[in-house]
Amino acid sequence: MAQVFISYKHDDGDFAELLRQKIEKAGYTVWLDENILAGEEWREMIDRAIRDTDAVIVVMSPEARASEYVTYEWAYALGLGLPVIPVMLRETTPLHPRLDVLQYLDFTRRRNRPWDELIEHLRAAVEGRPSKGRRKSKPSGVVQEQLDKLTDRNWYARRDAADALGARRDLSAVPALARLLADDRSVRVRAACADALGWIGDAAAVPDLIAALRDEHHSVRTASQNALRRIGTPDALAALN
Repeated sequence: MAQVFISYKHDDGDFAELLRQKIEKAGYTVWLDENILAGEEWREMIDRAIRDTDAVIVVMSPEARASEYVTYEWAYALGLGLPVIPVMLRETTPLHPRLDVLQYLDFTRRRNRPWDELIEHLRAAVEGRPSKGRRKSKPSGVVQEQLDKLTDRNWYARRDAADALGARRDLSAVPALARLLADDRSVRVRAACADALGWIGDAAAVPDLIAALRDEHHSVRTASQNALRRIGTPDALAALN
């Protein structure tokens, strides 16, 4: 499922939530910065979310125009070659020169907002992108070394390997981490696997993390909850509710 990143100023949060509902109804996953957990580095989480997304919608208003955070998000997306769709919520002049050259959608008239046109633009942007090719068929040598350590007899070696794989954020580690999350005898290893899956952020791990919410140990359940929040897909967040 394609993912859409919404860049907005928190003053426009009500509209961003409405935007999320419309986009999810069209069949896309939506990422908002409310998915960032307290205490996490916002720049790291934002960067990873944008890298993993297929298109960015930037909600433009005078407040957003002045926001260094909003500017960082859409500029970073453009730098990665991602489609950026500006939505004019309130009249904003002048637009940043790099946004001014893009075709924006006028949402300033509350009674006549072009929702259908937005979804058409979004669909064209997403379908026009090549496959991201994020999933590796073969792990790198460094990752394979850590994967091998997941079978070590010592629980602390397996835990450290899980931590290292989470830090590398390599998708090829997801299947092995998911198996250990379900089967490892050590509570600390299972919790480390849940943490690692959350940092990797692959939606394919969501079913395994949901299953781990029934783990008998609180630390594993808590780690799985945090991981689901980090991944932030609709099914992940629904499981928490």
